[in-house]
Amino acid sequence: MTLAPFADIDALINQGCAATLANAVASYRGGAPFGVILDSAPANDFNGALDAASHTCGFDGAYAPGIAAGDTLVINGAAYRVSGSTVPDETGWLQLQVFQDA
Repeated sequence: MTLAPFADIDALINQGCAATLANAVASYRGGAPFGVILDSAPANDFNGALDAASHTCGFDGAYAPGIAAGDTLVINGAAYRVSGSTVPDETGWLQLQVFQDA
């Protein structure tokens, strides 16, 4: 008996999401490139005092084992620093806050 009978199904769903919805390519610690869903939204600009954007990056956590806040992902050739939580959901999908290194 398998304790997690849906683990294989979750992995297939994650692969399907990445293959279908990925709009960027990332790599972690020089590893093989993988598809990610990169989303940008305007950050709170404090009534025009700040010009910034908030970036999130979603992908199957199996592509970046051990990733932690402060680590770097290379997304579309640019370095992005991970901030905040790096805990995947119950399917293994990561949704990370990232900001582009200057």
